[in-house]
Amino acid sequence: MKIPVCIISHNRALYLDSLMETLREELNDIDVIIVDNGSKESLMKEVLNKWSDSSHVIRLSGDNWINDEYKAKNSFLEYCKNSYKEAESYLFLQEDMQYVGPKKQLKNIIKDLEKSQFLYVSLTGVRKSTIQSTYSNRRIGNVWQIKDNHFGTIGLYRKEVFDSLGFYSQNFPLSKEFWGRGEDDYHERVISHYGSEKNISAYAHTPVFAGVWNDPRGNYSFLRDGLRYGNYIPPVHPHNSYYENMTQEKYENLLSRSTPASFVDIAVPLDWEYAKNSSGDQEKYPQSQIILEGPVQEIV
Repeated sequence: MKIPVCIISHNRALYLDSLMETLREELNDIDVIIVDNGSKESLMKEVLNKWSDSSHVIRLSGDNWINDEYKAKNSFLEYCKNSYKEAESYLFLQEDMQYVGPKKQLKNIIKDLEKSQFLYVSLTGVRKSTIQSTYSNRRIGNVWQIKDNHFGTIGLYRKEVFDSLGFYSQNFPLSKEFWGRGEDDYHERVISHYGSEKNISAYAHTPVFAGVWNDPRGNYSFLRDGLRYGNYIPPVHPHNSYYENMTQEKYENLLSRSTPASFVDIAVPLDWEYAKNSSGDQEKYPQSQIILEGPVQEIV
């Protein structure tokens, strides 16, 4: 049984194409379903066509920025309902991510993480400071429990949750105060069903996905109100990837460490550098400042 993988996409074709490139050698073990939320970017059609033989594409209208993500997730869950009855997990990704784990090992890594019995595991590398403030000192197998035990947004999910609780709510009012309300709503349903003592959320000891943080200030290109903010930069390496893949030896060395791996441990740029602060940690420049400073692009 292949592992179902949902990639949620919207007007960032450069990122999507590169993500799919990093998953190329995993495609014997995973089934990729790309759910595109009404992209208007001309390059997106070319990218979706390029990968149409390697993935299933679901095109949505993308006309409601508050609810689009939940509609995308629900479309994936509906598609998987009958086709993946024997699957244990679903993997949700955003197109601004890259697989950086050892090649041809994603399925094995997921099968190992399934042993933890957490309902949700984050597989995306984060800053060292985030690890220190967010994750507990409790390691269970190859995951670390997250302090607030919140059912997360992107990562590895046990299929049983969706079998039990169904679809995400997708009818929130079109107003910015409802941004992200769908995650909170689903978390409350998870708590109600499983109880607050359940091991709900964890962080992989060695995450295998990294965000494309190649805006030189310390962020990535993002979308707001039909506009693209930040520097939207293609990969410069001939492999069309932003980061190199870990070797199996490096992955195992990180697993053997006593502390969880961070973004800087797993993300090795190919012919470019991401911003770091004075302590060597990943720099995070505020999106609010990028909105003020630009660059700002219309989607073409």
